[in-house]
Amino acid sequence: LFDVQPLPYQFPLMVTQAIPFFSYTVDKSPGNGSFYNFGGQNVIFPANRLRVSFIPHPKRTYVGQWNLNIQQQITPSIAGMVAYVGSRGVHQPFRIDDGNMVVPSLTSAGYVFPFNSDGSPFDPINPHFGSVRTMLYEGQSYYHALETQLAKRMSHGFQVQGTFTWSKSIDTSSASVAGDSFGNSLSSLPWYDLKADRGPSDFNVGRTLVVNGVWDVPTPKSMSAPGQWALGGWELGIIFTASDGVPFTPTWGTGSDPSNSNSGDDWAFPSRLTGSGCRSLTDPGNRTNYVKTQCFQVPTAPSLAFWNANCNPAPPSLVDSSGNQIVINNPQNPGLDGAGWLPALPCFNLRGNSGRNVVVGPGVASLDFSVFKNNYIPSISEKFNIQFRAEMFNIINHPNFAPPTTPDNTDIFDGTGAPTGVAGLLSKTTTTGIMPSRPTILIKDTSVPGSPSSVDSEVANRARRRIGRRLLPFLFLLYVVAFLDRMNVGAAALQMPHDLGFSERIVGLGAGVFFLGYFLLGIPGALIVEQWSARRWIARILISWGIVTVFMAFIHTAHQFYLVRFLVGAAEAGFLPGVIIYLTHWFRYQDRAKAVAFFYAANPLSYVIGSPLAGLLLGLSWLGLRGWRWLFIIEGIPAVVLGIITIWYLTDWPEQAGWLPKDEKRWIITELEREKQTKNSRHSFKIWEAFRHRDVLLLIGCYFCAMTGSYGIAFWLPTILKRLSGQSDLKVTLLAALPYIAAFVAQQLNGWHSDLTRERRWHAAAPLFICGFALALAVAYRASLPASIGLFIIAGGAFYGQFRWLLWADDCWLFGDAYAFVQRGFVVSRGEFISLRYVHAISRQANYCRRDMSSDQK
Repeated sequence: LFDVQPLPYQFPLMVTQAIPFFSYTVDKSPGNGSFYNFGGQNVIFPANRLRVSFIPHPKRTYVGQWNLNIQQQITPSIAGMVAYVGSRGVHQPFRIDDGNMVVPSLTSAGYVFPFNSDGSPFDPINPHFGSVRTMLYEGQSYYHALETQLAKRMSHGFQVQGTFTWSKSIDTSSASVAGDSFGNSLSSLPWYDLKADRGPSDFNVGRTLVVNGVWDVPTPKSMSAPGQWALGGWELGIIFTASDGVPFTPTWGTGSDPSNSNSGDDWAFPSRLTGSGCRSLTDPGNRTNYVKTQCFQVPTAPSLAFWNANCNPAPPSLVDSSGNQIVINNPQNPGLDGAGWLPALPCFNLRGNSGRNVVVGPGVASLDFSVFKNNYIPSISEKFNIQFRAEMFNIINHPNFAPPTTPDNTDIFDGTGAPTGVAGLLSKTTTTGIMPSRPTILIKDTSVPGSPSSVDSEVANRARRRIGRRLLPFLFLLYVVAFLDRMNVGAAALQMPHDLGFSERIVGLGAGVFFLGYFLLGIPGALIVEQWSARRWIARILISWGIVTVFMAFIHTAHQFYLVRFLVGAAEAGFLPGVIIYLTHWFRYQDRAKAVAFFYAANPLSYVIGSPLAGLLLGLSWLGLRGWRWLFIIEGIPAVVLGIITIWYLTDWPEQAGWLPKDEKRWIITELEREKQTKNSRHSFKIWEAFRHRDVLLLIGCYFCAMTGSYGIAFWLPTILKRLSGQSDLKVTLLAALPYIAAFVAQQLNGWHSDLTRERRWHAAAPLFICGFALALAVAYRASLPASIGLFIIAGGAFYGQFRWLLWADDCWLFGDAYAFVQRGFVVSRGEFISLRYVHAISRQANYCRRDMSSDQK
């Protein structure tokens, strides 16, 4: 709700007569046969003397606006919106061509202007002045609209958006002066009854449909380089528009100034009939008679007595040679005595009832087409582009007509009351058939300083920083909690086997059963993340695994241990690939390794935080519960709390991010779509082909080998250090955190260097070699506590600098966007499941510290 102060332009237009701001005409000498000049004015000064009046203390002008919209993401690429928009204007400016006029009288049949049979003039309100132009602040306006939108964002090279608006705008006047943008209504509206002027706005368009689409034509994959250049880079676009026309006012061509308003406007309005066939006033297929003239008549007196008391004599042209009045026969209005086809009683100084803007003009429909050819030249610059562009408008060659010209083709009757014969003629068009634009060639390099990309670069930097600050710390926290819940069984193994009588075999099997649930639901979880909602699925994972982790505190038997560990794995299934998929919705390829590295940093840091925390919790004995039970309770609750927060904090797609400014949102959407189109040009596999593909099996093998070492350290390092050192649980857990501090540093350095060089494979492979070598040496030097700790630090640092997050950062690097999420879920779940079975089998055959250690001898 806001004030609208009187604008300066409203006042100069009242006094300036320079075209195009204002034009002024006076007609005081009607020709023979024209409308009878019944209301001449007595004036002291010449009739065309211009005077201006203003309201010294206008009423408060204000406008209220309101809207309500509902948006829904229907699928990952399709979104819909329904909105209501309204506004209300009060005390709007209302300009009057002449406020100093002979005022009509309001009767039961409408307004009647006075007349003297002898033609003697009447005095206006102030006979000392001629025309007095006036500005009042009594205008009213209303607007209501229902807007709907359905948009499919760019996917598979195609995007489309459709918008439909159903609206109505009503006011008491739309134009402030003659010559405004919309000249389809009267510029000299009567001011004495604003209710009579209330009608559709001059600019009102009831229904509007706009559909636009863009298709990036795919490049043939089997052609040579010249063929790909010739047939690649094409982009086709269409815009279809269809809408109702703007309204206009049917007029009565009096050819005079019956209201003494010193205006050349024809006198509105004729009377509208409501008989058969007149519900609609137009014939849309008729260009010569668009308006149904049979639905209008000259204003008619309701009775003979009314006609005798109020109506003017007939104009000279309606008197025959003998001086007898000629009246007009009207089949739709028989004589007042009801005797069939008797003459009606036309009353030429009675204002008709048809009103303002009662007829809707012809609608508009057009289809525009554009074609672009992009030719990127990477050798010059990454974004150097020579673009060919051609656009054609109204390619269906549909003629769109403007409303009938005022007053030539809006006059239903002439000054004698006879039909003009040209009422409703559509003589002007708003389009002239197909209009091709001149083909253009643009040379752009958006990476050059000073070019438009400098602005884009600012937007890009802001968007990257804002997205990173918004998402990465929160996802980092989720992963910390995830690994605390996953790996706390390793710390609990310092007390739990003794309390429950579990052997190392039972503990190892229970740790591995986690990955059975993880494997079974890993791929479905990844599918749900991509097809439904990453935000909701991640929240579900957090809440469910937090609750199940708390259940671990209440187990008593091995079978309960196996069941709860299975449920923890099933609850967490899909979290890791789901978050990686989620990051591809927000980060470009160039930024993805750093983003994933930041996220993966939670893995080693969860051990850095979790190991000392576990050591402290193991020392608790509240309410008769041992420390390992409190470990599961206290570390399970944060997952539930964060799951609830996730529902409202995360956003599935950039299009839905209310926290992202429009320019930044547009930039990231464009970048990700461009990246997706590049990937779509690669060969992709069907889902079952992907499972059998050599590279997928190779990745499973790599992941199996890596995770075997990783989970061996995670599950058994506290036990190994306990046996080697004999220290307390707290000191042991502090020592167990050292490899993960090194892991965090190595991970960040390797991710930074990988993004810097744009190389992934060697940055993934080299740490694996180092990790395997360090683990082998750790076996050889297993009796030395310092050597074991040093080698485990090297192994841990190398492992967390390795391939998992580097290859995940390269989105769809093998199988294309359609099945990348399945690939991730399959590799992760299968690799981890096999690795844990292997670790379990080894733990049954040998013990790292079995060699002549006193604890083992016992």
